[in-house]
Amino acid sequence: MSAKDKWVTALRNVTAGKKTGIRIVIGFALCFFLLFCMMIIGCFYGDYCREFEEKYRSQCYFFTDVRARSFPEMKTELAEKRTWAEACGADVCAEMIALRPADGELVLMKDVSLLIDGTAETTKQYSLGRKVYYENLTSGMASLDIAMYTDRRDWCGNVTAEPIRGTWPDREGELLLDNYLLSVFGIKPESIVGKRITIRVKNRDILTDYVVSGVVDRALLRNRESDEYTLSDYHIEHLYVHLRGEDCEGFVPCGGTIRYYFDTVRSFTDHFTFSGKPGEGTVVHSASGDVMLNLTDKGLTICLVTFFTAKFGRILLGLGTGICVLIMLSLFYVLWFYLQRNKRYMTMLECIGMERSERMGLRRRELAILGAGALAAALYLTLLFFLVFRYLVERVLQFRPEFHFGLLAAIVVAGTLIFRVMTDAVVRRYDEHVSI
Repeated sequence: MSAKDKWVTALRNVTAGKKTGIRIVIGFALCFFLLFCMMIIGCFYGDYCREFEEKYRSQCYFFTDVRARSFPEMKTELAEKRTWAEACGADVCAEMIALRPADGELVLMKDVSLLIDGTAETTKQYSLGRKVYYENLTSGMASLDIAMYTDRRDWCGNVTAEPIRGTWPDREGELLLDNYLLSVFGIKPESIVGKRITIRVKNRDILTDYVVSGVVDRALLRNRESDEYTLSDYHIEHLYVHLRGEDCEGFVPCGGTIRYYFDTVRSFTDHFTFSGKPGEGTVVHSASGDVMLNLTDKGLTICLVTFFTAKFGRILLGLGTGICVLIMLSLFYVLWFYLQRNKRYMTMLECIGMERSERMGLRRRELAILGAGALAAALYLTLLFFLVFRYLVERVLQFRPEFHFGLLAAIVVAGTLIFRVMTDAVVRRYDEHVSI
């Protein structure tokens, strides 16, 4: 009997028992469909977790104000807040301490000049308008923002950031400028690094003979902090100075913030216990219970979604694994049920002399035909499920799931091979069980 005749015979056997064949196809199709649905949900879970982290990572920080008005007070306050940073699980504790001259007078840009190797530079540009995000320093009323720099490399809350020129001011007597401040004075970043600079205000030197260690981008914190809030919640300095000990007497801390950054949304929410109602100021209790913060409605939403993508997501993943195991057991049952229906027919073929290998081949071909039909039906149902699932996800989460054709093709190929192995194992076992 040729291979073609064997396939024709198998097809006739399948069509001879249409009712049973339809039941088997439905059983196979449901098993395949459930497996494909689990694949779609698993891919969505991974894609959404990555999208969620990328979207909200810049909001995974909070800050407290620095209230010290002298360097001894500041030293004590920073020590306490660093301890708090460890207690709340923050990955980075960023100290942004603003400075003013000891007399407390605001340093306006119109009064500032830079002495670079003895050459005076004054502001070259002026424009009108309100200062936005501390960037519009060309207004006559804008101030020179000075921040204190310490030896802590993670001071800016962005460990991966590097100066666009030079190095960090790690030694006393060094300072770091940003490229926007230099543009106001008409200075090129490549020409300033390594030079000695004196900052003069109304013919009075407030910083004398400091070395410019490097130049940093004005948007240093933008890739680490949210840009969606008000001016009070977004802070960019323009001059970062590592004060000499003797120069501390000429300055006083005038505020600033301590920022607590978390590397992921999950690490942020896992360190807090959330309670309260959104409209009444949700209270956030720290791990040690020392500090309370107020969550906005958006913050509460982020925490809720994090719960579903973390704890609930792991439960869902375990449930999906269990479902896949049950589906595999169901496939064994469906295979055995189909072979059981034509037991007498196969016994008759054995009695008239058909070889065992031919009988087993006939069974395999019948199951392959039924499996192919079930696979086609399952793929069609999967496409419908994905379209409905994507519509609902877009409406609820504002996220558009991608259909991973390559992964689906790989799963179909792998599933076909597994189905072939299962079929062969069941056919062999069944043949041994029913043979005369």
